Amino acid sequence: MAPNQTASWFQTTSWTLIEQAKVDPAALEVLLERYRPPVYAYLCKAKRVQPADADDLVQAFMWEVVLGRDLISRANKDTGRFRSFLLKCLEHFVTDQYRHEHGRNGEGRPKFVPLDPQMLASVAAHESDDPATAYNSAYAATTLDVTLARVEADCRNRRMQRQWEAFEARVLRPNKYGCQPAPYEELMRSMGERDPQKIYTMVDTIKDKLRREFLRVVAEGVSDPGEVDEEVAQLTRLLKR
Repeated sequence: MAPNQTASWFQTTSWTLIEQAKVDPAALEVLLERYRPPVYAYLCKAKRVQPADADDLVQAFMWEVVLGRDLISRANKDTGRFRSFLLKCLEHFVTDQYRHEHGRNGEGRPKFVPLDPQMLASVAAHESDDPATAYNSAYAATTLDVTLARVEADCRNRRMQRQWEAFEARVLRPNKYGCQPAPYEELMRSMGERDPQKIYTMVDTIKDKLRREFLRVVAEGVSDPGEVDEEVAQLTRLLKR
């Protein structure tokens, strides 16, 4: 799928994407990619497999269960969160002892991009051995990734690249890679600023945008607006683990 198509789909709501995925292969591809990290995390823990072997299980679940049993068409907003529906299907998948180690021969399956090695390491090292916790933690991380992608795209559209770059250097990269935040003096030089307060303001502006967008992304994934606060609290706790 072309990058601009992916960016477009990531800006649709979860349930809108699910409905579109019932008739549009492009939307289906994005939906599968969005939920693949949580599925991967669950299967790693539930099946006690090495991260390098887990991709085969993910492929099998997506192909045999999600696509083979047409779970997307069976998903219904009135029955609750798609995340919970998919988790129940995963539980049944593991309980059934997955009889065919590699599923079919792979012909006709969607082509998945390999998962981020950092994602593989984080799942393998996750302090919880509970598959459901690993699944929900990965879902929380995916929710954050969607939020970050939207905010970055919005910054490009609004010509706020400098604000995003300041946030990336001070907050995003240190949290993602464990490196030190770029010194304010360095950012002032690279951005041609003399007042450090301007850099502080740039970073705070993006933080505020992220908080608002995170609320929107969370709201899109629940069936009842009254669930938003509870969902935000749960996902925030998982992200802090």
